[in-house]
Amino acid sequence: MSAAMQKASNVGSIHNAARRNPLHAMSYSLATAINLLGKAWARWDPNPAQ
Repeated sequence: MSAAMQKASNVGSIHNAARRNPLHAMSYSLATAINLLGKAWARWDPNPAQ
């Protein structure tokens, strides 16, 4: 999960790689979705595990 977030934070190089490799685009989209879901869950969860 932290690897996915590291990828998500490195938008520039991932975006360039995504142009060459559609699989990279999918994994980047997945990492972004996981990141957004994680933020939403952290906001809604009354007892966050941190």
